[in-house]
Amino acid sequence: QVWEKNRKLKSFNLSALEKHGPVYEDDCFGCLSWSHSETHLLYVAEKKRPKTESFFQTKALDVSDDDVAEPKKPDQAIKGDQFVFYEDWGESMASKSTPVLCVLDVESGNISVLEGVPESVSPGQAFWAPGDTGVVFVGWQHEPFRLGVRFCTNRRSALYYVDLTGGKCELLSDGSLAVSSPRLSPDQCRIVYLQYPSLVPHHQCSQLCLYDWYTRVTAVVVDVVPRQLGESFSGIYCSHLPLGCWSADSQRVVFDSAQRSQQDLFAVD
Repeated sequence: QVWEKNRKLKSFNLSALEKHGPVYEDDCFGCLSWSHSETHLLYVAEKKRPKTESFFQTKALDVSDDDVAEPKKPDQAIKGDQFVFYEDWGESMASKSTPVLCVLDVESGNISVLEGVPESVSPGQAFWAPGDTGVVFVGWQHEPFRLGVRFCTNRRSALYYVDLTGGKCELLSDGSLAVSSPRLSPDQCRIVYLQYPSLVPHHQCSQLCLYDWYTRVTAVVVDVVPRQLGESFSGIYCSHLPLGCWSADSQRVVFDSAQRSQQDLFAVD
């Protein structure tokens, strides 16, 4: 549903359009992002699979009063693949296997599934790039297996940008680490995100990184704090940055983090 102030403007039945599977609503992959022009919506959904049926499935006949009807024209379904197993992400996301980025044109109601995303990664946490030229998203490596992304923040992942005009996909961060919750500043100049070491114990201390969209330079704003040095500030221990973590003047980022036995609120210049 699309609302303006206190009235509903439009309503879309995404299932009836059959462009993709169920929409992701979790806080790991899921997103719902307006374009800066407020004409398109970006979200993540399960990839549409071809229809399947059993070898032993029979078609019902549509019998009319006048004569014996001919069988209905069958849909193009793949026989024998009804119970093929698809690896999923597990751990409360058992129905989610192959996420895709989808764009809804609010004016026309058309849905398009974005191409250009590498086949080796699963996209999520996406938002519109400055000027609506493309989409920025987090891509998780799903090789050798998918299991464990919700509670394993150390799953190898990186920040990507896919151009909507040319379909070219570009890597924006270190592909050997793990990233989370990229957030675009209100002035559309910088992206802040959390970065972790990959393939280490879960929920490690993370870095707060800043990517400048126009100079393409990445800076570490808050680095990992070693345990023996964390007397006044223990470091950043949080799984996600808030959606509205930027201040209105694009100068500060606000987040909460566990500090020893309590949860504190921080603002970073």
